[in-house]
Amino acid sequence: MSAQLTAEKHFIIDFDSTFTKVEALDILGEISLNGHPERDLRLQQIAEVTDRGMAGEMSLRESLEARISILDAHQHHMDELVDRLRQLSFLKKMPPIPTSYPMGSKTSSYR
Repeated sequence: MSAQLTAEKHFIIDFDSTFTKVEALDILGEISLNGHPERDLRLQQIAEVTDRGMAGEMSLRESLEARISILDAHQHHMDELVDRLRQLSFLKKMPPIPTSYPMGSKTSSYR
C-alpha cells in the first residue's frame, strides 16, 4: 500500500492598485503587528521591500516572500483585512469576499 500525497494549490493575485487603492500587505502588517514590540520597524521594512519591488529591484515572488516573512499574520487577521480594504477602496461595492474556498469548488471567478 503506497501513501498518496495530496498537494493543495494556492493562487496569489496581485490586486493592489487594480482592485484596491492601497497595498494590502501594508494593511495586513498594520493589523497583524498591532501591539508587536517591533511594529514600526517591521512596517518600515515592509514598505521598503514594496518600494524595491515596484522599482523592479526584486521579482514579485521575492517581494511577496520577503514581506510575508516580516509579517506576523494569521488566518484570523483576514476578516479585518477584508473590512479595511473595503473601507479604503471600491471593494465596498463588491459582494462578500470569502477568505478561503475548498478545492474543486465552483468559484472560478475568484481563482
